[in-house]
Amino acid sequence: MAKKKIVKGRPTKFDMQREKAMKQLAEARAEGKADGDIAELVDLINSDKDLYTTSSCAGRVCILETPKEHVKLDSEWLGKWHRKVTLQDLEGALKKHTKNVAFLQSECPILHVVARDLKSAERILFAAQNSGFKRSGIQAINPERVLVEICSTESLEVPLAEDRRTLVDAEYLKYLVGIANTKFESGRKKLERLQKRVKVGI
Repeated sequence: MAKKKIVKGRPTKFDMQREKAMKQLAEARAEGKADGDIAELVDLINSDKDLYTTSSCAGRVCILETPKEHVKLDSEWLGKWHRKVTLQDLEGALKKHTKNVAFLQSECPILHVVARDLKSAERILFAAQNSGFKRSGIQAINPERVLVEICSTESLEVPLAEDRRTLVDAEYLKYLVGIANTKFESGRKKLERLQKRVKVGI
C-alpha cells in the first residue's frame, strides 16, 4: 500500500479540524454555554498539539420530564445543577412537573477528545483510566483522527413522578439527594485526579 504523502508546512486535516474546534470552544465560552467547572482540564488537554476536545461536562444532577421512551424532542428540563443538590432543589423542580415521567438523573463527567493518532489516543486514554474513568474507550478510528470518550460509572436514574402523580415520599427523596450527591462528588474527584495527571504530562 502506498504511503500517504505529507507536504511539510501544510496543515493536515487534523490540524484544520483542531483549529475549528478551538474557535467553537472560544465562542461557546463567550456565550456562557461551556461548563466552567471543567475549563482548566479542557485547556490542559487542548494545550497538547496532538489532542483537542469536542465536548465536555463536569457532571450534573438534573430532573428531566420525558416520555418513558426518552424521546428527546418531547423532553424538558425541570431542574439542572452542576453542583450538589438539596432536597429543596428537587422539591422545587418537581412543582413544575405536568406530564410524562419526571426522572432524577445523576450524570458522570464526560469528555470527548480527538487524538491525532493511536499513540496520542492511548496517552489520554490511559491517563483517564488510571484516574478512575473505567468506562473510557476509543469510539472511532480513521486515518485523520482517533476519537476517545472519557466517562465513568457514576450514574443514577430514578422516576419521581408521572402525569402529576408523585411516586416517592419526602423521606425517600431525601435519601436520593444523598445518593446523587455522593455520585456527583465521586465524579469530581476523578476529574481532579485526571487534571493532575495531564498537568504533569501524559
